[in-house]
This record gives sequence, C-alpha cells and structure tokens, in this order.
Amino acid sequence: MFLRLDRRGRPVLAEDLAQLAADLAQRGVALHRFEDGGHQVVVAPSRLVQATAAGVAGSPRIFSASAVVAGQFVTVQVVNNLFEPNLVTINRGGTVLFQWLSGSRDHNLIPIAPGTIPNAPVVRDGPSSVEQIFPVAGTYGFFCSVHATATSGSMRGQVIVQ
Repeated sequence: MFLRLDRRGRPVLAEDLAQLAADLAQRGVALHRFEDGGHQVVVAPSRLVQATAAGVAGSPRIFSASAVVAGQFVTVQVVNNLFEPNLVTINRGGTVLFQWLSGSRDHNLIPIAPGTIPNAPVVRDGPSSVEQIFPVAGTYGFFCSVHATATSGSMRGQVIVQ
C-alpha cells in the first residue's frame, strides 16, 4: 500500500505503485522512491510524510521529503571538455544544477550574453556544484572559457526556459 494525495490534498491509499506513478506523471510530478529501514517509501511532491511499518521499532516515523517536479530541476555534468547534456529544457522558475564531477579540471561557466546567467566565472575543479535558477523564459547560452569561446569549441551549452 502506498500513500498518495487526492486532488483536494487528502491522503488516499493506493495499492498499485504503477498506477500511482502514472497518475502523478499526468500531473507533471516525478515520483521519488527510497528505502527506509527496508520499507519502501514513495514521495511526491514536498510534504510532511508519515510512514508506518507494522512491528518495526520506532514506527510510525515522521520525516520531511521532497520530490522533483518535472521540468523544474535538471542536472548538467561538467566533465573534461564537455557539458553533459549540453542542451536542457526547463520550465520558468526551474533550477539547473551544474555539477563538476570528481576528476573534472579547470572549468567555469560564462554566459554567452554578457551580464546574464548562468555565471560562475571562477575556474574550478571537481567535485563542486553551482545551482542556477532561471526565472525568465528564453534561451541561455553558456561556455567554459578555458576550453571554448562563445562561438566555437566543445564546451558550450544551452538552457531553454519555457
């Protein structure tokens, strides 16, 4: 059994995880699952959650958790000589996490249009990360000034905000 919220925000039990995932996907909500002491917990979207497992010490357990709403959060990995993926699309107000992986050396983020975003001009090594919120619809180009320019090179990318 899984707990979900109905259209009015009231908790309802759902017996079928696949159906729960499909219902949430229709509403544009990504489903998050994780294990807590061997019991599967499903969360979507951010809410205070209470999970109960019969016979488990300390049950019920209350915790907060969050889920990612589709189109609101994307990760771009900064690896040697490329951004992966180099083109992402998010909704207005969404966030892109630029994540320098371990072993990634000498990279930064420079906006193609000066004075815009994303902008992390300090050259850095991984592991590291920068989060950038994109509040306005548009196309935002960026590049690594060590390995590319605004018009050429493999370390260029775009964020399309709808």
